[in-house]
Amino acid sequence: MRFTMETRVTTRKQTILRLDEAFLDRLKYYADRQHKSLNAYVESVLRAEVEKREELPHFPSCPELSSGIKALSGILEGKITQKDLDEDDRLAYLLSR
Repeated sequence: MRFTMETRVTTRKQTILRLDEAFLDRLKYYADRQHKSLNAYVESVLRAEVEKREELPHFPSCPELSSGIKALSGILEGKITQKDLDEDDRLAYLLSR
C-alpha cells in the first residue's frame, strides 16, 4: 500500500475464511440489516476492531497480560480514582480489559 496526498493506491487481495455455518448465518443476518454485502460487512467489522486496538496504548515490555494481572483488574475496580487513571495509562488500559 502506498499513500500520497492526492491519491491512495490500495491492493485488494482475496482470501478464504472457514467459518462455522451458524456463525456465518449470523454474519449474513447482520450484513443484511446494514444493507451491506457479507464481504463489506465482515471487512467493516474487522477494520473497526483493528482501529480500536490501534488506539490503545502499546507497551512493548508487556504485549500480553498475564492471567494474574487480568484477575486483579476486577478486584481493583471501584477503588481507583479518575486522577489515578489520568496519571497512569497502563492502569487505564488494565481496567479497560
